[in-house]
Amino acid sequence: SKNGLGGEFNTSDRSRMFSDFIEVWKYKKNINFVEALEDIGKFLGVDSPIASSLPSPGQPKEKGKVTAEYAYTDIHGNLICTIIRKEFDNGNKTFLPQLPNGEYKMPSVRPLYNLSKVTYSENIIIVEGEKCVDALTLKEYVATSAMAGSSAVLEKTDWSPLENKDIIIWPDNDEAGLKYSESLAAYLLGFCKSVRVLQPLKGKPKGWDAADAVTEGFNIQQFLSLE
Repeated sequence: SKNGLGGEFNTSDRSRMFSDFIEVWKYKKNINFVEALEDIGKFLGVDSPIASSLPSPGQPKEKGKVTAEYAYTDIHGNLICTIIRKEFDNGNKTFLPQLPNGEYKMPSVRPLYNLSKVTYSENIIIVEGEKCVDALTLKEYVATSAMAGSSAVLEKTDWSPLENKDIIIWPDNDEAGLKYSESLAAYLLGFCKSVRVLQPLKGKPKGWDAADAVTEGFNIQQFLSLE
């Protein structure tokens, strides 16, 4: 409906818009701009002079303050990837994935967070970020999150540790969180024992999540038991 914009019509999601072919390539491959240029060049069999003149994706430009580092490990505790959380003076935040070899990229197959505990529990709460997982862990709940939260590519995440388990999805109180929870629930129904999505509570602010609930002393057990 707008000149210069295109949308994805292969799924029921009509909200995702693209301004050019590179944006489409980035979305489908889940890579950044520089990586997309390099990947397109390889596909076409030509060098990408634009990509070669830009900073390497292994050298992040962000200079915010590191406020947390979240380790994604296998069930034995071996490090697979670290997510570095950075916050800026203007209130923005970003998350940088770093492999054990120092590269700033996600692994090709992305593990769930808190996998060592998820593996041995039958009841799992899925939230949108590592901060929420850690907050629920302090309250002795077993929780997990996919890399990139509500922006996670479901097909690139290894959800197999959740097979035959009872799942509760706790979305952030915003539109992105609700859409993600619906897509994730549909995806997990095929191999999980049960899947339930918690509904937003009236009166809670936009973006309210599990970490906020723990901070304010919210009755989490009662919320989880609501049908």
